[in-house]
Amino acid sequence: MLGQRDFEALKPFLKTVHAAKGTVLYDQGDKVCSMYFPCGGSIVALEIFVTEGKAVEANLIGREGVIGAILGAGYMHAYARARVQFPGEFLKIDKSDLEKVKAHFPPVAHLLACYSECLFNQLLQSIACNATHSIEQRTAKWLSFTVDRTGTVEITLTQEEFANIIGVSRTYMSRVLQGLRNLRILETRRGSILVCDRTMLQKLTCGCYDAVCHHFETVLKGVYPGRNRFPESSLS
Repeated sequence: MLGQRDFEALKPFLKTVHAAKGTVLYDQGDKVCSMYFPCGGSIVALEIFVTEGKAVEANLIGREGVIGAILGAGYMHAYARARVQFPGEFLKIDKSDLEKVKAHFPPVAHLLACYSECLFNQLLQSIACNATHSIEQRTAKWLSFTVDRTGTVEITLTQEEFANIIGVSRTYMSRVLQGLRNLRILETRRGSILVCDRTMLQKLTCGCYDAVCHHFETVLKGVYPGRNRFPESSLS
């Protein structure tokens, strides 16, 4: 968490922008010239292209993180596409300005280095999760993460979009969601999913959920949006 003095150092370079759902902040192969700090319930999906041009979600970044700033001083082109999954406001800063602030205020550089380490380990946890846990557990984990980050229990998402995110067919996802409806954990509406029982949903999640939360809390205390914590931004 940045101190007030460090945040004030960033403020002259920050620009508030609004991005709609589906906005591509940068595409695979693009040179990354700006970084984005999600605010409130804004979430960006990092997507990797696989066979036949299909993109699959590799990770979500919400107000606990920053998009683009973990790239090193060498190759500055994006490996993944950064697409807005949930719309809202972002704090945008040019890479050159952020580098100046990092040079003059070491805590900023330290925070970004710590976040880079947390994100890397989150991706490792995701690989293990996808290899060992059921679709139902992964669905519950994704919903829990999203509720934590957005601060709302109604998630604007179609079943087809959700199926693509989890990596299953729409028919399979319909069966999974029907099972959660039968348990009265959620309701499905046209174009959205309403979480009715967060406690039961979290009981269905795999241990990966708590592992990621614990690691963020250990390395960057107070930055990760926990189950009852809804800050406006990790920089505030």
